[in-house]
Amino acid sequence: MNTQTSEFEVDDTTLSHADGPALELVFEAHPDESIAQLIDQPQKPRLINGVPTKESKRVTPIDPEVILTNIQSHTDGWPKCVAGELVVKSSSGKLEIKKNDAQYFAWLYEYLDIDWYGSPGIPKKEFFEFCRCNSERYVDAADYPHFPPIEGILYQHEQATHENGQALNGFLEFFTPATPQDRELIISLLLTFFWGGTPGARPMYLITTEDDSANQGRGWGKTTLLTMCAELCGGMLSTSQSGSIEALKKRILNQANHEPRPRVIAIDNVKTRRFSSADLEALVTSRTVSDHVLYSGNGSIPNLQTVGITINGASLSKDMAQRCVIIKVGKPEYTQNWQQDLEDYIENKRWAIIGDIGQLLLSEQTLPDAGTGRRGKWERDVLSKLNHPLQLRQLMKSREKQVDDDAANGHEFVKHLEENLQSMKIYPSGIVRIPQVKMHELLADFLGERVGKNSVKKKVEALGLPCLHQVVKPGKLRVWLFRKDGQALTSEQIESATNLPAQ
Repeated sequence: MNTQTSEFEVDDTTLSHADGPALELVFEAHPDESIAQLIDQPQKPRLINGVPTKESKRVTPIDPEVILTNIQSHTDGWPKCVAGELVVKSSSGKLEIKKNDAQYFAWLYEYLDIDWYGSPGIPKKEFFEFCRCNSERYVDAADYPHFPPIEGILYQHEQATHENGQALNGFLEFFTPATPQDRELIISLLLTFFWGGTPGARPMYLITTEDDSANQGRGWGKTTLLTMCAELCGGMLSTSQSGSIEALKKRILNQANHEPRPRVIAIDNVKTRRFSSADLEALVTSRTVSDHVLYSGNGSIPNLQTVGITINGASLSKDMAQRCVIIKVGKPEYTQNWQQDLEDYIENKRWAIIGDIGQLLLSEQTLPDAGTGRRGKWERDVLSKLNHPLQLRQLMKSREKQVDDDAANGHEFVKHLEENLQSMKIYPSGIVRIPQVKMHELLADFLGERVGKNSVKKKVEALGLPCLHQVVKPGKLRVWLFRKDGQALTSEQIESATNLPAQ
């Protein structure tokens, strides 16, 4: 080859194959460069999308499948397609999403010298889409392991070690569970983060204090416990009790580059008389998290997130209570260096702690009674790995009943109505007529959440209050009859109050 020219020279054998090699090692020189300089500079393979001929200016295009295969042979198998996105590994070892051909080719230049010809060779934009659609496909990627691994997930993480439980025990020593049973439940929280079980089968965790704790549990380390446990698997995504679940799903799906997708969703410091959210319950039990992904259309990943809630004086709806594992913490005694010591321990022992967690999850311990109902799979694969799992199951059910206040909430809602009757007329019979719009407002305020207009009747009736009854006036005007003394409305009272003149 003439080293004084930049022309591309090809053997005649190459021209006879339309899908010939897409990568060639070609050495070139410029007049102002010496051979010695070229020898000192390592040459990268050249990436081409077509073979030019010496006789004409035409280019014979190369099959894009051949180009992609050759790229992957020089990049250790990259790119790959994860949840519909083209993903590569950066020079620092992190996974990166490439949104367009410019980003993709900028990454390719790290490995290859590129000569990309125009028509009839495949354009860069179309080749980017070809790679996205034809690379090895995964439903999601993870920077931390699951035990056992979940099929279809691309794992990119360090090798976990283990210390036969000693690293995990050392981590737990930093916290102050209220009882030995709560220590086991903290272990179950950690195991759940790394459990390779069925999507949508993880319980929620509620971290609280003893009901009679001083200072209403403030400063007892509930948030710190959740935060530092989540730190073992890349941190958490925080939201508020009034945050939109739709917005939360978008945040999960649009996770930025260089950040692991969160396994923990934190709803911190809940302040409401009664915590209930049908949207959150639906998210927890859904097998997938799906929503619109910016610039990509609809996106979907397996639902492997665990919701953690911190609250003082927990009071939950029945459905919420049945989905929660309740952990109680005791009053901690912090030292001056406690936080730094804990962070250093995680930094130095992270993969040993994860290995201890994996060793537990993969152990052959089973429950005598495999478990049924909403938490059956989780009880079989996670709860069974703890000390005294049957006693723990009984404790969880007992605490579930303690925070399930649907019956108590009925009484509380009656008090709430009584406190807000100033603007409404009370008829001599002791019956109050509450317009549907006003009832909607009062119910949302009581529950501390947004309530759909069409779900007011269902939610009020779920409280089981015989002193409340909805009637439909002529013209489909809906009003609620409320007997102020809290006693059951009789059919005569309902008929009489329905016919009373408007306020």
